[in-house]
Amino acid sequence: NHRGKAALRLAAAALAATMYGSCDSIWRYAVQAEVFALNNLLVMVVVYACVLHAKRMGLGTACAVAFSSGLALSNQHTSALFVGPFALWVMATGRPRLWRPKPLLLLSLSALAGLSPYVYLPVASSRGNVHSWGDQTTVKGFLRHVLREEYGTFQLAQTGEVSPLRGPLSLQVLWLFFDTWRRDDSLGMTFALSGVLLLLFSSIAKAKGSRAKQGSPVGIRTVLIGGALAYIVTFAALSNVSIDLGVLRGVYRRFWGQALCVLYLFAFDGIVAMGELAADHGIGSALLVFILAQQASRLHWEFAEQRARMAYSRVARAYARGFLEHLPPAKAGGPNVVMPHKGDAHSYLAYYVSSVEPVRNDTVMLCTFDLAQPAVVADAARMARHYPGVRLPRPTVGPWPGARRPPLQGITTPYTLRELWQHNGGEEGRFFVAGLFFLDAVGVARWDAEGSRGVAEETSKWPGYGYATMVLPYEMEYEMVAEFELEYVRNTTAALNQLGGAVLQEVRRFPRLWHSETYHRLAKSADEHWEAAFPRNLMEMVFDTLGKYTELALTAHAYLSPEETQALMYGVQRGVLDLRELLRGFHEAGVTTQGTEARMQHLDSLLAGLATKLITNAAGPVRLDWPALSEVPLDDGPIIGPG
Repeated sequence: NHRGKAALRLAAAALAATMYGSCDSIWRYAVQAEVFALNNLLVMVVVYACVLHAKRMGLGTACAVAFSSGLALSNQHTSALFVGPFALWVMATGRPRLWRPKPLLLLSLSALAGLSPYVYLPVASSRGNVHSWGDQTTVKGFLRHVLREEYGTFQLAQTGEVSPLRGPLSLQVLWLFFDTWRRDDSLGMTFALSGVLLLLFSSIAKAKGSRAKQGSPVGIRTVLIGGALAYIVTFAALSNVSIDLGVLRGVYRRFWGQALCVLYLFAFDGIVAMGELAADHGIGSALLVFILAQQASRLHWEFAEQRARMAYSRVARAYARGFLEHLPPAKAGGPNVVMPHKGDAHSYLAYYVSSVEPVRNDTVMLCTFDLAQPAVVADAARMARHYPGVRLPRPTVGPWPGARRPPLQGITTPYTLRELWQHNGGEEGRFFVAGLFFLDAVGVARWDAEGSRGVAEETSKWPGYGYATMVLPYEMEYEMVAEFELEYVRNTTAALNQLGGAVLQEVRRFPRLWHSETYHRLAKSADEHWEAAFPRNLMEMVFDTLGKYTELALTAHAYLSPEETQALMYGVQRGVLDLRELLRGFHEAGVTTQGTEARMQHLDSLLAGLATKLITNAAGPVRLDWPALSEVPLDDGPIIGPG
C-alpha cells in the first residue's frame, strides 16, 4: 500500500545515507583537517540543486546550479569533471528560455558569485603569511595557482611524464576505485550497482517504447550517473601517480568521495527494489532487520576503527614535536636552524610545530617551498618576519629541485646546501636536519658545486636530538672535548627515551596499526597511512644514534685521555642499555626495520664487549675490537642510514 511504500522509501533513504557516511573513504576524511570533506559537501549541494532543477525547471533553479557549481570549483579543481556534464544538461534542457540575454547574464553572475572565494586569494597573499602557497598578487602568480601548475595542470602530480594519458595505469586506477569501494562497503556497493543496473534496464525499455518520440528529456538519474562516470573515467585517464605503494593508493582514496556521493544515491534505488521484491515474497521485514543489523555492526566496527586510528594523530604530534623539542639551546650567534625532510608527511608536521603550535622560540624551521620562490626571498621584510636570524648566502633561490627559476639581481647560480649550512651556524652546531641526514631525504641533488667534495667528506652527523640530527664540520670529529661527547650521549639517550616512550605507548595499545611484514611493506590495515611508518622511522634514528655511540667508543682513545675515555665508555654503556630496551619494546610490539634481528644481536655483543673491556689497567687506554654498528653485515641489504 501507499503507506508501506512511503515507509520503505524513508528507510531506504536512511540506510543509503548511513552506508555513505560509514564508508571508510568518506568517514576517514570527514574527521581530518583536509579539503576533501568540504569538497564532498559542495558536490552534494550541486547534486541537490540539479535535483531541484529537474523537479521544477526554471531560471531560479538553474542559477542555483550555476552558483553551487562555481562554489565547488573554487574549492577543488576536480569538481569540474562533475560540473561540466551538469552545466551542459541544464543548458540543453533550458532551451530556448535560458539562451536569452537576461537569463545568460544571470547565470553567468551566479557562477561568478560562486567563484568569488578566488577574490580573497590576492588579499591573503598580499599579507605575506608564512608558507603561503605562491604569490597571487600578480596575474601570472594567480593563474599559476588556479591552473595548479605546481602539481601540473590536467594531471594528478608533477612526475615528469610527458603525457598523463596512459592506458595501463588508467585501468589500474579504475580497478583501484572499485576494489577500494568493495573493501570499504561491499553491501553498499552491491545496492548502488543494483540501482545503476535498474536505471540502465529502465532506460533501454523506455528507449524501445518511445522510438517515435524525438527529443525526450534526459532524466536526472541519467545525468547524475553520467557525471559520476565522467568523473571516474576522466580522473583515471589523467592520473599519473603509481599505485604500487599503499600510501599512494591512499592519495587516490581521498578523491573517490565525489563519485561515491552520487553512487550512493543509487543505493537508495537498489534498496527500494530489493525491499519491494522481498515484500512480494513475504520476507520484507526479515530483509530490513538483516540490513539494519549489518549496518549497526558496521557502524560499531567503523567507530572503533576510527577511534583506534586516532593513535596516528597522537603519534604524529609526538613525532613532530621531536623535530624541535630536544635540540640544545641556541647559541649567541643566532637561532638553531632546522631543515625538514621533503614530502608532505614530514614537511607539514615540521611547519605545524614551528608555526601553528610553536615548540621553540629560539629555533627556525626552514620552508624549502618558500626558499625556492623568487618573490619570497626577494622580500626582505617577509624573510625577517618569518625566518628571523636566517641568513641567505645570496639574494636568490636555494638548491632544491623547485628552484629552477630566473635568477635575481644578476645571480646566475642558486646557492648550495653547503653555503646555506655555513651561513647559518653549521660550523657552530646550530644547523640541524629533522630526521637522518642524507641528501635525498631533504630533496637536494648534491651538497656543493659539481666537482667538490660531498656531504660525507665535509660533515659530521650527530643524530638523536629527538628526531633531529646536528650537522657539524667533519674536521671537528676529532676535536671534540669529552664534556661535549658525554653531554651528547646523555642528552640524546634521554631525548630518544622520552620521544620513543610516547610513541611506544600508542604502538602497544594498537599493535595492528604498525606491524610491518618486511621493511618495505606495512600490514594491510596500515598501508595507506604515512603515520604508520613513524615508529619504524624512529627505530632507524635510534639505530643511527647507537651507531654514533659505537663510533665514539671506537675512536675515543685517539684524542681523549684514558680517564676521559673510560668516562665516555660508561656513558656509552648506559646509553646503549637504555636504547636497546626501547628498541626491544618496539620489536616485541611488532614494529620491525631492515635487519632488526642482526642489529639487536650486535648491540648485545657491544654491551658484552663494554662490560668486559671497560675496566682497564692504568697502562693504556681502552681499545675495542668490534666493528661499528653501521658495518654489521645483513642478509637482506644495506642498513638504511645517512648516505
